[in-house]
Amino acid sequence: MSRSISPPTGEQSPFSSPPLARNPDDERIPHKVVLPKDPLLVINNLIYSLNRANDREIWRAVKVGELRQKITQLEEVVGSLTTENEALKAEADRTRANAIAE
Repeated sequence: MSRSISPPTGEQSPFSSPPLARNPDDERIPHKVVLPKDPLLVINNLIYSLNRANDREIWRAVKVGELRQKITQLEEVVGSLTTENEALKAEADRTRANAIAE
């Protein structure tokens, strides 16, 4: 027969956790809204932050546009070099053919 040992009534076992202290202010409200004394300052800071973010996006768009232009220019250069290379190959082939014919 097993017998459980329990502390006398009103006492806690040394192995039990203490009761949780309850904070009356903690009502599990997700967030309490605290308005600043000067909301205009907060609004101006938000506008400033949004403008800076917008400026960064504009800067990125400009950089992307510049990079696209450079890519287009490089493609044109590569195309002209390819055409020039093909012309040089054709001229070399004609020179070889003339040398063989002589």
